[in-house]
Amino acid sequence: MRAAYQALNEEGALLEHSVQELKRLATFLEESPSPIIELDGDAITYTNLAVFKLFPDFPTLGNAHPVLAGVKEVVARLWTSGEVIAIREISIGLCRYEQQISIDLESHIIRIVLNDVTERKKAEESIQRQAHYDPLTGLPNRLLFIDRLTQAIARTNRYKQMVGVLFLDLDSFKQVNDTMGHSVGDALLQIVAKRLESTIRDGDTVSRFGGDEFAVLLIDIDRVENIVRIAKKILNLFLAPIRLEGHEFYITTSIGISVCPSDGQGAEELLQNADTAMYRAKEHGRNLYQFFLPKMNREVTERLSLETAMRQAVNDDKLLFYYQPIVELHSRQIVGMEALARWNHPEWGLISPTRFISIAEETGLIISIGKKALRTACAQIKSWHDIGFTRLRGAVNVSGIQFSRNDLLKTVESALSESRLAASFLDLELTETVLQNTESTAAVVRRLRARGIEISIDDFGTGYSSISYLKRFSVNTLKIDQSFIQEVAVNAGDQAIVKAIITLAHSLGLKVVAEGVETKEQLDFLRKNDCDEIQGYFFSPPLPVEEATALLRKWEPIF
Repeated sequence: MRAAYQALNEEGALLEHSVQELKRLATFLEESPSPIIELDGDAITYTNLAVFKLFPDFPTLGNAHPVLAGVKEVVARLWTSGEVIAIREISIGLCRYEQQISIDLESHIIRIVLNDVTERKKAEESIQRQAHYDPLTGLPNRLLFIDRLTQAIARTNRYKQMVGVLFLDLDSFKQVNDTMGHSVGDALLQIVAKRLESTIRDGDTVSRFGGDEFAVLLIDIDRVENIVRIAKKILNLFLAPIRLEGHEFYITTSIGISVCPSDGQGAEELLQNADTAMYRAKEHGRNLYQFFLPKMNREVTERLSLETAMRQAVNDDKLLFYYQPIVELHSRQIVGMEALARWNHPEWGLISPTRFISIAEETGLIISIGKKALRTACAQIKSWHDIGFTRLRGAVNVSGIQFSRNDLLKTVESALSESRLAASFLDLELTETVLQNTESTAAVVRRLRARGIEISIDDFGTGYSSISYLKRFSVNTLKIDQSFIQEVAVNAGDQAIVKAIITLAHSLGLKVVAEGVETKEQLDFLRKNDCDEIQGYFFSPPLPVEEATALLRKWEPIF
């Protein structure tokens, strides 16, 4: 009897435990923060509280609720495959859920459990975006571009189409950054990015690699002419000025193009070759496109050698300065000497300034060269004053990079102080592009002019001229670019331009210098139209100091 009673108690305890366990499990499901729904066929047999908290409209919509959309199809696939569980992602409103759908093979009950993964997905997408997109412009970055290029190359191999890679570098963008500040530079890059996106087709890619470098991927190309058409379209994008903070910026771009499969069948190879072609475009004058040619690799190697040698020459103070006379037409006397950098390499001989100055600007060596030019020119002009040529002024080119630095005034003052040259005999030559940044540039120009230093606009007519610039900056001289002088004796268009520049300058009280004069016919036209001063090979090429001094001593007007 006692044993039976004991067995009964144990059985009762076990039953009580089972009941408590069932209650615990029921409570667990009921209080779970994840919505849980059970179906028997089309009938909803169970929903926990989380369903009603997250989806208040569930009782009204029932089986038509978005949370059950597509469940039937998933269950059908599970029965067909013999699997019992499937996991998929769904979106309801602004939230995203991981939906787990399982079936009980015996009871045929379908259970649906949802987990909110909205924040996790946002975090994952943020990480993905940071890894694959440029934060400034929102464009794909280099990593994503290479991935898409690799996929495009694979398709090319299958479908025998071409892929085009365009590598773009904005011309003179660094000058905008240096003169206007990085915030304006960033805003300009964002505008450029939008313009580039407007030119491409669906399926193509515009990417920013960093700085002012962009790349364009053109897929499914059947004719090279289609690549040319898009390249021209991109160049035309930059014809219109970019307006920012009350200023107009005229930005151009140089484009290098490589084509798969002819120029390479790997992503990095195609990019490298497009980059090489882009440098060729810059060397040919910028604001144009160039296709890659195998011989460019050799030229790039030579350019790197040239850059290395130039760094050494600057460090060792091996650059020379030649002087080209500036002749006043009225008095027929030499009134100025322009200092021009020259580089005579021990192995390669005299290297053209058009070749090494561009490298100097890209590498920053132009700063050291500019300082040296100022010190050397001021000292030489003073030495010529000391031997009797007291009217002579010295002209020195100042690059946009050098002008944008905060120490230009200090550099000029130091050169004048060291040489003891009067400031009125120093003429600083600026290009028109330097004057685009009106506010900061105007302040520096005012301080230079207040000191008595003359300011000339070099290569006038080749940039984006504005009369307002001339009025604002109180410059002294306009130097007509030699491209207008070459055919001025025979070309009516050039004649009209030169006459207009002279008239404009004189109406504003400015002096006019014509560059690149080589013939008597050019000289006669300029004298007839009241040009003030002449510079060019008609009188003399740039000369070393000794020969320039000899020219001053024996000068006799030849016209």
